[in-house]
Amino acid sequence: MDIAIVDDEAEVRRELEQVLRQYFAVHYPLLVPALSFLKFSNAEDFMLLQPDHEFELIFLDIYMDELTGIDAARKLRRQGIDTPIIFLTTSVEHQLDGYSVFAAGYLMKPLSADLAALAHVLDHCLPAIAARNQQLTVQVGVRPVRIPFSQIFYIDCNNTRTAVIHLAKEQLVTSNTYQECLEQMQDDARFMECYHHILVNMDCIDMADKDVFQLKNGELVPISRRKHHEVRQQYIHYLTSSLCPAN
Repeated sequence: MDIAIVDDEAEVRRELEQVLRQYFAVHYPLLVPALSFLKFSNAEDFMLLQPDHEFELIFLDIYMDELTGIDAARKLRRQGIDTPIIFLTTSVEHQLDGYSVFAAGYLMKPLSADLAALAHVLDHCLPAIAARNQQLTVQVGVRPVRIPFSQIFYIDCNNTRTAVIHLAKEQLVTSNTYQECLEQMQDDARFMECYHHILVNMDCIDMADKDVFQLKNGELVPISRRKHHEVRQQYIHYLTSSLCPAN
């Protein structure tokens, strides 16, 4: 679990890592061994390394020389990076800018003066991160396979009633039933049954047409005529809730 800390003050970087380790030790002790902190003294170095890393959280100082935290966040969002960004600052004057890049939080320095604010932000972010990292366990041939939910475009059935997992560029035919897969994924808000025995990942939808969803890999999945209104409303609700910035 890689966490980026970008701040031009070494003491702030050390303090933030310390309080984060304390928070995880109390609330997510099983994740502590997996924590990895990558610390940067400027946004330029972070942006150079960022394409090679999939960060779970990004802490950005707003006031830095050359590339500011706000500018770095805008670049990340333009690249399609949706990782939660938490700003660090000594002033509230850029708070509206934080909303423009859908910031997950806005923390005042020194962090030790308001640890409750940091805990509040993490309480909001981490359940979603945990959900994003969930995996579907299925049997493919003679071996069990774990597939991250985020890589699944949709699931349907073949003629033998076993589940077929559709990824971006391949399909996995499992020994599991569709219902067994559905039971593992039914609590994840990303997935919606848009048609009988078709479970689609709404994050993978590129466009909604009248009777079909066009996915980001070009595939089409049908929308149930019987549940047409319900399906479209659920998709719209998911989109709007995903775009709302955190309070």
